[in-house]
Amino acid sequence: MAVLELKNIKKTYSNQDKPAVSDFNFSLENEEIVTLLGPSGCGKTTILRMIAGFIRPDQGEIYISGEKVAGRGIMKSPEKRNVGMMFQDHALFPHLTVRQNIIFGLEKKLSVDEQQERVEKLLKMVGLEGYHNQYPHQLSGGQKQRVALSRALSRNPAVVLMDEPFSSLDERMREVMRREIREILQKSKTPAIIVSHDREDAFSLSDRLAVMRAGKIEQTGTPREIFSRPKNRFVAEFASRSNLVELSGLKDTDDGRVRGHCLLGEVCLSPPKCVCQNSQECDNTLLAIRPDAFEINPEGNITAKIIDYIYYGSYVEAHLEVETSCENITIKTHLDRIPGQPGEKIRLSFREESCWILTE
Repeated sequence: MAVLELKNIKKTYSNQDKPAVSDFNFSLENEEIVTLLGPSGCGKTTILRMIAGFIRPDQGEIYISGEKVAGRGIMKSPEKRNVGMMFQDHALFPHLTVRQNIIFGLEKKLSVDEQQERVEKLLKMVGLEGYHNQYPHQLSGGQKQRVALSRALSRNPAVVLMDEPFSSLDERMREVMRREIREILQKSKTPAIIVSHDREDAFSLSDRLAVMRAGKIEQTGTPREIFSRPKNRFVAEFASRSNLVELSGLKDTDDGRVRGHCLLGEVCLSPPKCVCQNSQECDNTLLAIRPDAFEINPEGNITAKIIDYIYYGSYVEAHLEVETSCENITIKTHLDRIPGQPGEKIRLSFREESCWILTE
């Protein structure tokens, strides 16, 4: 049984014409980590706040551990929903110690000894033994985050909710905390829903993703499925940052594949690389090519002019203009394979196994 279910959820704010969330259906399995991934304003945080009980859905039902907590005639308060909430700014009380911040989230019926035992267990789990008497201003960003997670886990919640948990951290600390938080959630066997607009956070932390746009889920799947097999143009551009080029002249081959032409040349893909099963089903088709699918190849059939580079440490993204069409593409290559300087021309090829045919 799913630990969390949302059925036909709809929410419209009074100052908006369009729903922030509509026809939203979602479930979370036990011990699963799922990220709601999407651009700002797509409804991610609204979903999180409805699950937590901070706002009421206009329509639909929410179930936690099989119990209805929101729906017609029912609106359970946050403290009665058995969820742990980890806020974007950590929301630690500055005048309380680490121990006191964690105890604040515990059930009042626990004895002092039971509270102390729970605090000790949580701090050991998150690697903060000995920090009981520290105050928030004495902690680093990563340490504050672990205290906030400890407080969210303190009541053994059915599910933990995290709102942009890494937004206040620098890049190096983000990498460390993604790994640590995943390990902590797995160790505690606590399912979690994470809200994020950052692809790296979502892909590295999640068992499953739900890519959102305009209050609806566009596609759900494992990080690999979302990255390698986007369902439509939005998912391809937002989640995998794919280059999209028009396809024409699609035909079925004798060996069961689909052949077509695009501005980068001829492609021949197997049906699993298409959202359609054969060329007759394909209409208004696009070829999604990930930036890492391109290879700098002196014998490649694509000629392009370098526009500029963006450096990302060990790799660079090069923006190119294709000679035959004047359209731009983006490629991703290692730092030691920089092909030339802006204004120079290079030759490329791309791996067809890293491409995907879309119908919209």
